[in-house]
Amino acid sequence: MEKELFTKLISRKREVLLHFEKVLSSPLGKAEYFLSPLNKGEDYAIDIALFEPSEDYPYFVASTVGLSCYQFNKMYARCELMLALPQNYKFDASKEDSTWPLELLRRLAYLLLYAKKVPALSQIYEIFDKDELKATNQNCGILVAPDMFDGSMFEEKIDDTYTRFYQLVPLSSTQVKKALDVGVQAFIEFDLHDAEGPDTVVNWKPKTNKKIEEIISHNEGNLKSKTKK
Repeated sequence: MEKELFTKLISRKREVLLHFEKVLSSPLGKAEYFLSPLNKGEDYAIDIALFEPSEDYPYFVASTVGLSCYQFNKMYARCELMLALPQNYKFDASKEDSTWPLELLRRLAYLLLYAKKVPALSQIYEIFDKDELKATNQNCGILVAPDMFDGSMFEEKIDDTYTRFYQLVPLSSTQVKKALDVGVQAFIEFDLHDAEGPDTVVNWKPKTNKKIEEIISHNEGNLKSKTKK
């Protein structure tokens, strides 16, 4: 992220970014920042930041930056949304198969903004219509506490008010059906956790060229057979 852009952001947005830099030990200079247009009737745009993996946290982390500029209910803290991506995540702004997690974040943030709704933990949201997002079948999402990260991730005091950070986990329609069948809490406990604890990294696989993969696999097979001889 360019220093010039950082200095142009309003105080709250800068503080949100500094919160992630501190908790993730991921320098802002390596972060990608995506500005959103300011729509009619809005006071603040909701941007997206993408932080690189660090030694402490080997995940890409994407977050909204600006949702917390709005406070829909004085009884609840302001909020931002985030998600974790695997270490092999390869971002290409021109390809939907790598930008869709960020679009899920942005869409949910604006759904909450327009509905003036406070996010709810363990709530399942239908973010895109079925098949609207062509790059993935994970068109829904569930909000959980960011338990994979340090406890300081969840809440931060910014400009004299507290801001909470909710983690979005994308879900497919099949996963949503299962969650409704077994109960959301049971789904979170058994499907979004493993033996080592919470495992809420986005299920993302890069698209590959099948023909090239077949050639590589064929060549590897030939090499193995020659080695055995």
